[in-house]
Amino acid sequence: MPPPERGRQERGDAAERRREPDPEDGRAPERHRGPVELQVEDADGPVRLGDAVRRGTDRVGEVGGAARQAADRLEEGDVVGPERERDLLERPEAQEGAGREGGAEEEREAGPAQRQRGQGREDEGGAGEAPERRRGEEVRARGGAEEERPEEEEPREPVRRDVRQDGRVDEVDEAREDDERHAAGRDPQGDGVPAHRVIIPDRVTERAPLPRLVVLGSGFGAVSLLRTLPEGTHEVTVVSPRNHFLFTPLLPSTAAGTLEFRSIVEPLRRARPEARFLLASAVSLDLDGKTVTCRGAEDGRTFAVPYDVLVVAVGAVPATYGIPGVPEHAVFLKELADARRIRERFVALLERASLPGLPEEERRRLLHVAVVGGGPTGVELAAELHDLLAEDLPRSYPEVSRLVRISLLEAAREILGGFDEALRRHAAEHFTRQGIALRLGATVAAVNERGLVLDSGEEVPAGLVVWSTGTAPHPFVASLPLAKDRAGRLLVDSFLRVPLAPGVHALGDAAQPEGPRLPQTAQVAMQQGRYLGRALGARAAGREPKPFRFVNLGMLAYIGDSEALAEIPSAGVRSHGFLTVLFWRSAYLTRLVSLKNKVLVAFDWTKALLFGRDLSKF
Repeated sequence: MPPPERGRQERGDAAERRREPDPEDGRAPERHRGPVELQVEDADGPVRLGDAVRRGTDRVGEVGGAARQAADRLEEGDVVGPERERDLLERPEAQEGAGREGGAEEEREAGPAQRQRGQGREDEGGAGEAPERRRGEEVRARGGAEEERPEEEEPREPVRRDVRQDGRVDEVDEAREDDERHAAGRDPQGDGVPAHRVIIPDRVTERAPLPRLVVLGSGFGAVSLLRTLPEGTHEVTVVSPRNHFLFTPLLPSTAAGTLEFRSIVEPLRRARPEARFLLASAVSLDLDGKTVTCRGAEDGRTFAVPYDVLVVAVGAVPATYGIPGVPEHAVFLKELADARRIRERFVALLERASLPGLPEEERRRLLHVAVVGGGPTGVELAAELHDLLAEDLPRSYPEVSRLVRISLLEAAREILGGFDEALRRHAAEHFTRQGIALRLGATVAAVNERGLVLDSGEEVPAGLVVWSTGTAPHPFVASLPLAKDRAGRLLVDSFLRVPLAPGVHALGDAAQPEGPRLPQTAQVAMQQGRYLGRALGARAAGREPKPFRFVNLGMLAYIGDSEALAEIPSAGVRSHGFLTVLFWRSAYLTRLVSLKNKVLVAFDWTKALLFGRDLSKF
């Protein structure tokens, strides 16, 4: 390495230079390589490792002060660019120096023995007296050996030529310089990177791909599964036509304005942030190819989703029983959009009935709300509408509030068929005292724009008809060529597996496990979802899960005027009254999936108590 008094070395910016062919030996020009730059892949593309360190990337570790010292050293140097280097090489003194250096290079290539004889003559330009004939024979012999064994190329010593500002060319032994820089803790390539050893493995061992789990649906069963499934066991994909989870037990409260719509929904992606979510509906299933054909909810485009494990949790749809006019003239209460439609239509009817010039009979028809279905949903909607009528309408619509009527029609002889007989009787008596008209044993034959038509031929005028009579199989479930029960639900074993369909599971309203018939309630879907999440995690770990067992936690229902029903068979509790309302509200608060929902629902209850319900029309 040249002494320090020779001046500052100047390098080309990674430019390659060729030596002119020697007319005496006829050898082809040789390529001299500049310093090798180590690059890494960044978000903006390939960058030098020195730049990556100065940017603070995590790929090269914490190199701190050593990197800054090396960078400062490079910035102080006067680096010669390619054009300036060519100008310096064209000077006579530079060409003379290059000729001397070329002679030294030829002596090194002639063999180890001649290199030993030529040591100490680098500064003299390689002016040895070795005969040209011997050098030519050695070169030709070596060239022949390389043609026979091209894969055994003779290693060359790393040599770099530095052009100084005065035109002279210095030869630098890079291997020796690297050793010195390593010993001093500096970067061997001069890139401002400390001499830390970077090891790049020749082969990266990839982990085996995770099983592909596809979950169809976004209800209680699907969300409970997503929240329970252990992380790192499956590659999860969720397919649902809605991008949120809906707490359906409180849906009647939103229809009456007691709760706000967004207080009972939670974005579905938060249930499993690492899962892939597709806003689409499942339309068909290929059991042999293990793919689900889906249709996008926004553009209607169809696509296939492959799976290793499939969970059918699409729920059910409202049952119309083939009664004409139901889809066109009635409103369901299944989704959040249905609750919004009920509230908007009811407020619109109040505003329409308040206009002057309407006959009394037409006002009474417009302000009659007919709820068809005596199950928990229909009963709670009638109760919430009664609270709205009793607490808020007299202040907001004093001229028409006395004309508002609520009717509850049920084809059976009693309401709330799943509850204890004493509780059912109490609910019916309570409705009668509140002025809610009960029409038990009334079967609807048709629905039109004027109201209802019963089997007996009686016409029931109504401005708003809410249909809440039960559920029917989802179209996707109905299209599957698999075993089903009489209600059209998929039959599953005690592990929630669908027979004759490898990798397919079903739960919630879409499935019926073997054994006693389970009710289509939220607690059944939640227990099945939690069980299946743990079962899939256990199978991924090589363990066999236990069979599913349903635990009846009881039933709750709000019947209006700050009263509720509660039946808990395991504790022998059957109660009603104001204290039961507190229990009903606390139970639903604990079932809400997020802290945000809990806070919003509690705030909405307090707001409605202090300021009343919002009857604004948007």
